[in-house]
Amino acid sequence: MDRMKMVLFGSFIFAGFLFIWPAFAVEADDPIVSGVMYDESSAASRAIVNGAIVGVGDKIGDTEIVAIKSTGVVVRNGGQEKEVEINNPGAPAPQSSAKDKGGFWAGLMEKISSLGRKKTASPSTSGGQNYYLRATGFYQEAKDSRDIKERVERYQEAIKYAQYSLDIELPDSAKTEELKNIIEDSRLKVSKFSEKLNSGKEMDRLFMDGRKYAEAAWSLSSGEPASRSKKKENYSLALQYFRQAYNLAEDAYDKRRIEDKISDVEASLDALD
Repeated sequence: MDRMKMVLFGSFIFAGFLFIWPAFAVEADDPIVSGVMYDESSAASRAIVNGAIVGVGDKIGDTEIVAIKSTGVVVRNGGQEKEVEINNPGAPAPQSSAKDKGGFWAGLMEKISSLGRKKTASPSTSGGQNYYLRATGFYQEAKDSRDIKERVERYQEAIKYAQYSLDIELPDSAKTEELKNIIEDSRLKVSKFSEKLNSGKEMDRLFMDGRKYAEAAWSLSSGEPASRSKKKENYSLALQYFRQAYNLAEDAYDKRRIEDKISDVEASLDALD
């Protein structure tokens, strides 16, 4: 009888070792790929890895994202590359009975082995809220800013994170509507302010051209007829460029400094007549 007990006890210990071993065999350092936004262009593809949106070339700790596929990502760590498929731990696993898995012992083995699996919060809750907050934050910063270039950049960021939240996280209907409005309004503002930004660059170019001709005129002597004629020609060109720059100016300071140049050149022209 004692011999039978020892055999049963030994069998139980051996079986327990087999059940617990898978828990330690799981690679806990593997990144968690929660979702992929795949595009044929590698540069446009994005993935959610360990709760962060990444692209090719980005790093999560010491792990570099080498490629993004429709089924997962290829990572490099310590010179070794490895493909990690989408393994979203936030998605509910299909339920099956112990009988389907091979009986009580197989079911117990599955439960014990799950102890070693890496857990993380569902991206549909934590990640989605994070990108929603980024989108609304950048949108508000864009509205508050007084710098045109900064406003364009902030609106572009708002569009990007709002689109991430809509495409990957699928927020609730109220937030979905808000994010769609942010995208629509931000696109309009980017178009409007980009136009202003380009006008500002053109104004600066015209102003610099006007100043160049004005300085060339001021450097010429008015004693000789040929030099006097060239001086007048340069003043006329300078006046032309300054007036074009003034028509594009929107800021009061810009208008004032261009007006000063126009007055100086007109006075110099009058003095030559």
